[in-house]
Amino acid sequence: VPGRGKRVLVSVGAGRGAALRRWRRATRDAAEWRVHAWEADPAALPALRSLAHGSSLDLAVHDAAAWTDDTRVRLNTGLAVARGYDYRDGRRRRRWYKRLALRWRQWRHGPTGTARGSMFVEAYSAASNVSVPARDFSAWLQRTVAPHDTVHLVMDAAGAEFELLERLLEDGSILLVDRADIKWNDVFRPHLAEWPAFYSQVFSMLGIENQTPTEQLALP
Repeated sequence: VPGRGKRVLVSVGAGRGAALRRWRRATRDAAEWRVHAWEADPAALPALRSLAHGSSLDLAVHDAAAWTDDTRVRLNTGLAVARGYDYRDGRRRRRWYKRLALRWRQWRHGPTGTARGSMFVEAYSAASNVSVPARDFSAWLQRTVAPHDTVHLVMDAAGAEFELLERLLEDGSILLVDRADIKWNDVFRPHLAEWPAFYSQVFSMLGIENQTPTEQLALP
């Protein structure tokens, strides 16, 4: 029964922590939650760690990609959209769009690189393609939370959400989750665009609260 154990917020793809900062300000009892923030992009980790050290938030930072096993993966940290490309076909867009996209990225993530990385887009350059550790997310979840805990899963995994949710469903660990807010990044993998509707039905059947967050982290 939700509410009898500890309350746990798991943010997969936490970036620089902007959404978590908004969540902390908007949630009166944020200090009573145990927060786990997963982020693999090395450029995002300093800002995310500063959130852990500079607030009363009970926050653990996991500097690895959430994945289906313990391994290393290649992560493209220089996403093409910030340089004026189209994710779907790689076509160069007009220069005005390139400038607009770059300004938007700097406004949202700051001027020192993006806070988004994906395994599912072609690297813009060799420098933007880095090897990062990946961890078995399902196994971690089973070790970390109990059935009587209240677990809110927020996922912005830049395309990896499809494999992650498939594993959670296969081994049953999805039943540990009380609420799942998934940002579907099918723009990275357009051939999987029909899967969000399927998982929405799965969540409903399992009694898991579900919504698709926008830029702001959905609140518990």
